[in-house]
Amino acid sequence: MALKCQCVVSAAGSQHELIDVATGLVLTKGTAASVRQFALVNGHDIIETENVCKAPQPGVGRKLLQQGFDPADFSMPGGDDSAYMWKGKALSDDYALHYGEGILEVMVPKDLYRLRLRCHERPYQGGPHIEVPVPHADFDVLNNSIRRWHT
Repeated sequence: MALKCQCVVSAAGSQHELIDVATGLVLTKGTAASVRQFALVNGHDIIETENVCKAPQPGVGRKLLQQGFDPADFSMPGGDDSAYMWKGKALSDDYALHYGEGILEVMVPKDLYRLRLRCHERPYQGGPHIEVPVPHADFDVLNNSIRRWHT
């Protein structure tokens, strides 16, 4: 019998992954339906998430993954003391090509996202993409959510 765990479902290219929240381990991969079926059959709880992404600047990706978001890394004279994230990976893909560090995906539980981060959403340069400038006061949300680095 498998141990029951809390999981999130993440899109990974054309596949989906079921990830154990406690360990970060991928339990299974497949279509969205097959991943959810696996969770149901094994008694796992799925936590619904809102995913935000960041294309880290050179040399920063591994630190964000392993140590999280540190206000000292997002403070500069004249800046707004925020980590700029995007909903979805499309815009992050463009920046990832420029910076060469891949994409950091943060999977925030939906209820927490609605409570703490949704208020920061705004259109990116007036276009269809949504940016989420996360201020220092909300870095705990990013740091206590699952972070994955796609290189």
